[in-house]
Amino acid sequence: MYTLLMDKIIEIRDEVLNKLVNKLEGFYLAGGTALSLFYFQHRESYDLDFFTKNFSRVNVEEIMSGLSKDMGLEIELSGEQNKQGFARMMVYSLIIDDNCSLKIDFVEDVYKLLKPLKEANRIPVLAIEDIYMRKILTACGSIPTIDSFGRGSFAGGRQEAKDFFDLYFLSKTFMPLSSFAGEYCRQPQKESIIIWFRTYDRLEMKTGLLEIITNKQVAFQEMELHFKQETEKIIATQL
Repeated sequence: MYTLLMDKIIEIRDEVLNKLVNKLEGFYLAGGTALSLFYFQHRESYDLDFFTKNFSRVNVEEIMSGLSKDMGLEIELSGEQNKQGFARMMVYSLIIDDNCSLKIDFVEDVYKLLKPLKEANRIPVLAIEDIYMRKILTACGSIPTIDSFGRGSFAGGRQEAKDFFDLYFLSKTFMPLSSFAGEYCRQPQKESIIIWFRTYDRLEMKTGLLEIITNKQVAFQEMELHFKQETEKIIATQL
């Protein structure tokens, strides 16, 4: 159910996007908000995730300093990743009031683009294929590793209902997961999809799905069955 607070966050999010037109300096919108706003309109998403191939701390600071002035709101740097060997990232909170804030991330994109960038409302946006791939990497893992049997795999995935929900709609609406994996995923990534499906916490996922704001409700059992069928196709035809 929508609340006045949610409406306020959405209003500020949209205003931020308008203020950032022609000011992103190589950054492009990615993640669930890009998928929801410009492709599927399948769920409400507030956070803004901007990726770039040419990460510069100075550029990010300039963008956020200008945004703070344009919005007339305080912006805090709430987190930063700059360790060697990891994608650089700066996480900001735009303070709306004492009760809420808008999260804005700037992330170094270390993955090759599958398709050219799109543009929506004068904002650069990842192509749906690239959003799909990053959703798989986010959910199933993106850090190359070796398992206990000496096989290549990926680690670092997260179990969040929003990624589960997004992957379901990508698979049902755009391209079946098995077809996408066959066309775009390397062998270890395909294996990581299977491992993800077999090991994610069912109870945690069902509970998390209840918190998603959407007008396109889908029963967990239906989503689970869909992923079961898709992973079985991957096993049967690609592994």
